[in-house]
Amino acid sequence: MHPSLGDVFRSLVSEGLLASEDDKALREGAEKTRFAGGVPWYVRVLVAAGAWIAALLFILFVFLAEIVRQPGPMIAFGAVFLAIAVLLRRTVAAEFATQFSLALSFAAQAVLCAGIFLSSGRDTAAAAALLAVSVALIALFPDAVHRFLSTLVAAGALAWLLAKMDSSYATEIAIAVVALAALAVWEAPERLGGIWAEVRSPLGHGLVAAVLVANVQDIVGHHRNAAWMSSIGISAAGLFLVVRVLRAQGLVRSRAGILATGATCALAALTASMPSGQAALFAMLLGFQRRRAAVLGMGVLLFAAVLSRYYYDLELTLLEKSAVLVISGALLLLARRFLLSRPAAVPGVAP
Repeated sequence: MHPSLGDVFRSLVSEGLLASEDDKALREGAEKTRFAGGVPWYVRVLVAAGAWIAALLFILFVFLAEIVRQPGPMIAFGAVFLAIAVLLRRTVAAEFATQFSLALSFAAQAVLCAGIFLSSGRDTAAAAALLAVSVALIALFPDAVHRFLSTLVAAGALAWLLAKMDSSYATEIAIAVVALAALAVWEAPERLGGIWAEVRSPLGHGLVAAVLVANVQDIVGHHRNAAWMSSIGISAAGLFLVVRVLRAQGLVRSRAGILATGATCALAALTASMPSGQAALFAMLLGFQRRRAAVLGMGVLLFAAVLSRYYYDLELTLLEKSAVLVISGALLLLARRFLLSRPAAVPGVAP
């Protein structure tokens, strides 16, 4: 029979390899891990579904019972239950309570913004309120999923406000700023602690997702008059990452480094009117450099969509398209062979 964890801990204590207080802490941690890992994933999914349904049914009951019909009570109701959702998530760690607080938070935000819209008669007022509330909840609501979704909601509210300005320049500048903000979040010093250590990952993922979603309009055929403005910001962020990787590898002044930097600048110039491709490459490079599979995966998905759109938009015959694919594949294989022939780089690009 294999020894239990308790026997292993007691043996380490008796041999003087483990302090008694450490033994107690390890036992408690192992017990928590065992309990958390013992819950099957499908049970957690059912619990989460039940919590979301319960929250939505509660909000539906409030409206059907005509508890709130006027803008004032709706704003008060949304604010109160938003505060309850935050308090519930900060005090209770049970799975049902966690999911219920998430659903209750977003339902309360919807009621709050609806009340603001009815009281003011302007959708911009509701969007501005949603933007402010989402930014505040990123810090106040201690949940990674909620912080990620709040980042997306804040980006969506900002996009709505910019759309009402009817200025393509403002929208493209905002996309560039969000891309640079995503880069700043991921490149922030690791030593920063406190609330920043908890917010950084979901905020970074949310900002990258917002940049990618904003550039999906290229794929659906929406014409962008000032696309070059967002391309500048995204290209600058991508070039910074390329230099960062080359510097970590000690290749900035090498032939490969100069070639990589020049190729990045040339690619940015050639794709200035298609920032969706630049955004996809930026996400892929950022995910690789920061060892973030989710960011890399989002970039790969958008890049595949961009290539598909570009391929089907080419006014070429199937034979000519096949030739383009063959030549592209051959160039990529030659580039791979060239890179593999270089001396091995120092491992470890980013912490």
